[in-house]
Parts: sequence; structure tokens; C-alpha cells
Amino acid sequence: MLSINETHDISVAKNGDYVLSRMVWRIAEGKRTRVTEVIAIYKSEVMLTRDLIGDCVGIADYKKEISDLDQLSDIYGRLLIGCQEIFSVLSPLREQRITEYNIRMRQEEKRAKASKGGAI
Repeated sequence: MLSINETHDISVAKNGDYVLSRMVWRIAEGKRTRVTEVIAIYKSEVMLTRDLIGDCVGIADYKKEISDLDQLSDIYGRLLIGCQEIFSVLSPLREQRITEYNIRMRQEEKRAKASKGGAI
């Protein structure tokens, strides 16, 4: 899991999909704790980046951190560069997990076919 900023992380699931998470505050057992919450799972870097930027811009606007287009442009630029760097780091892991997942699925299909054949 790699952090894109103080609130958002990007990781790779076991099947190779990208996972976008956000740190949120929750009350557990009467205590306020910070936990990771999965926002969405993506196959596309473009769609993840689009949603991440939308979420971050929404948070910044809510906090009144954006008052003009230059500030908005700065946020977009930082997030795009950050996402590119994270995807370049996560890409080898993603490829490895996709390969492992596909091998596992083929093995499960073979086992399922073999068990069906043995039951006839």
C-alpha cells in the first residue's frame, strides 16, 4: 500500500486490481480511531486517478482550500504526478499478482472439471 497523500492510499489486490483506500475516523469500543476504508477497486489506472482527483478536490473544496483555478490546477498536477509514480512502483507487483491469479483460476477450473468427470 502506497500513500498518495495524507488521506488516500493505493494498493494491489490479490487478483491484480488496484484498490483505492482512504483513512477515516471511526468510533470503536467508545474510542475514536483512524482506520482504512476501501473506496473502490479498479482495473483501470485512468478511472482510479479520475476518482481520486474528484475525491481530493471535493475534500479540499469542503475545507475551503481551493479559491481559484490556479489552486485547483496545482492539486490536479500534484495528484497526477503522484499517481504516475505510484503506478510505476506498483506495476511489477500488479503484473505478478495477475499472473498468479490467472494460474490459480486455471488450476481451480481443472480441479472442478476433474471432480465433475469423476462424479459421472
